[in-house]
Amino acid sequence: TSGASSTMKVTTSTSTAPGTYPITITAKGTATHTAQYTLTVGGSGPGTGAPDIDVAKVRAHLTEFQSIASRNGGNRRSTSQGYRDSVAYVKGKLQAAGYTVTEQPCTSGCTSGAGPNLIAEWPKGDAANTYMFGAHLDSVGAGPGINDNASGSAALLETALALAEKNPNMKNRVRFGWWTDEEQGLN
Repeated sequence: TSGASSTMKVTTSTSTAPGTYPITITAKGTATHTAQYTLTVGGSGPGTGAPDIDVAKVRAHLTEFQSIASRNGGNRRSTSQGYRDSVAYVKGKLQAAGYTVTEQPCTSGCTSGAGPNLIAEWPKGDAANTYMFGAHLDSVGAGPGINDNASGSAALLETALALAEKNPNMKNRVRFGWWTDEEQGLN
């Protein structure tokens, strides 16, 4: 009826895949009216929670860090090929997920020859509200660093990948960092 209003409630189930869905509403009365709307599922709207992090996927990253160390003399020290291979592994995963990834030289008194820090930023969300999370990626020279930094780096990597997959339209920007040379003196 002209001048009247109606309320419509749209709900989805927990199995609804994230994405954008068009909705067309057609009202028929003395005249026909059509309106177009968009429903976003899994976006950054109210009620969108943090994704669950799959422990099996974290373990898979941890296993890869151990394999990298094993192929490179048993460690992933910041000056070693093991560290550079760790950087390449993390960087490849993040780029494939859609992150903007940069390698940043260490400028805080790092050991000569230390590999780069790795910075990954999600290209969406409000850049004025950026949340940053980090872990150190290098190991001690005496071992692979699996119980210390690799566990943190693996968990951080899987968190970044889960956010990209489950909530790509985050309201705010996120940035992740993996640091070099921490084991050589808190650089």
